Amino acid sequence: MRTRKKELDVAISYLSSLLRNVAHSKGPLVENTAGANEELQRIRDVFNSEWYVALSEFDEEMESLSGQTGDISDKRSELVSALQLAWASAISSAMARSFRRGYGARGRQDSSSLTYDRIVAGSPLFKRILDKHTAFANQFAQQYADGYTDQKGKMGVGSRSNMYGQALKSAYNAGAVFGGINDEQVWWRLGACEHCPDCIALASSGPFTMQTLPTVPGNGDTICKTNCCCHLTFVRGAKSIQPSSTFQAFMNAGQDGEVQEAEAEEKVVRNLQDLMLRRSFLRRVALASDEITAPEVRAANANADKITKQIDRISSIPSLKAASRYNPASVITKADISETDLEEIFMDGIDGASIFRADLTKPLSSLDEIIGTYERMPTRSSVIPNADREDNPFPKVGSFSTFNLVANGAAATFTMLRKLIEIMGETEVFIEVGGLGESLQKVVGFSGVWLRGQKDEVDMALRLLEDAEVEFAAGEVMFL
Repeated sequence: MRTRKKELDVAISYLSSLLRNVAHSKGPLVENTAGANEELQRIRDVFNSEWYVALSEFDEEMESLSGQTGDISDKRSELVSALQLAWASAISSAMARSFRRGYGARGRQDSSSLTYDRIVAGSPLFKRILDKHTAFANQFAQQYADGYTDQKGKMGVGSRSNMYGQALKSAYNAGAVFGGINDEQVWWRLGACEHCPDCIALASSGPFTMQTLPTVPGNGDTICKTNCCCHLTFVRGAKSIQPSSTFQAFMNAGQDGEVQEAEAEEKVVRNLQDLMLRRSFLRRVALASDEITAPEVRAANANADKITKQIDRISSIPSLKAASRYNPASVITKADISETDLEEIFMDGIDGASIFRADLTKPLSSLDEIIGTYERMPTRSSVIPNADREDNPFPKVGSFSTFNLVANGAAATFTMLRKLIEIMGETEVFIEVGGLGESLQKVVGFSGVWLRGQKDEVDMALRLLEDAEVEFAAGEVMFL
């Protein structure tokens, strides 16, 4: 039995134009932040207005103090603190808007959902930029109140204020970096102006990655400070042809119709899928050794080994022999699955925004039929250790994550998928889920459910599943 895509795509199927471009491009996909200044003009205008209104109000209050007698030091300190607070608020608001604009420029569909707290939590680069310029603004406010900026040879108030408006470009660049993917190259490109030695060195030192990029144009870390006219260029490599893998073997399994010819062979396939998912579940739970006892770990591993022997005995169909070896653990690497495989899965996937807006009656009904098929199979008992999924069992790379989820067998895994779709129908979670449509039974049946998106959004989906008391084991894709 297959879930026909026409039943799913009416309700929930679409991918962004950027993902489609990446998946089908024969050459590198190139994007850049060269248009940052034009993109930020309105944001900069609002920021400048807020900045100078706060400064004007401070001047008026200070002038009114000048005519008062007695000790006015406390009142003066209050006014300086108010100016610092107003400037910090203007900076954080404008920086966040600039970050969203840069993020959206990378083809991201969910930029409007990025709250200030989510940006700060998800992008350490943005946090560093914000903290730096807020600290300088606080210092500026104090120096302005002390008359330091009026001294001969010091930068004037107007010129110094203008630097903060120019620094919004750094937040835009940070958003563009955040909107990329881990494996893309980041190049520092020189703009159409006279360049400082720092920018020339950065331009000749590339390419960088999201993790190794030392700073961004306009952040003031170079000699040219916020006057920097450079930009970033992002190069995502052409889709590489990966060696044949065991994952690709089951993606292709049965496409010639052999596996679907006889009912007996269909039962063999379902049996194999059930065993493979149980084995992955056992191995992942056993790896949570801090949460379970040593005897339970040994029992889980022993049961997984028994299942492997059963898999070897029943995988007599040639097209399934290679598929039966697919056995990823808690951390999934290129040895388990290639980037090309993942793109194929998610090209036939769905996104959270569409699920949230969809009528899920038909998709859930189709899943109920699939679940029933597996539930009618002979049941097996497995020794499952009582272990909670660790919050952070392995290090995260960047802010974009991909997870594979399995439950204790095929029926349980499809039931987990059904619950996930129900949850996403009630809560707008900006992630992708794969594979579905034509490949649903093949991909989910053999390997489980695949999720990818911004780290905090994926973590939210996992937490919601846990809150719904769904038992599952997660493995993260780590292409280092």
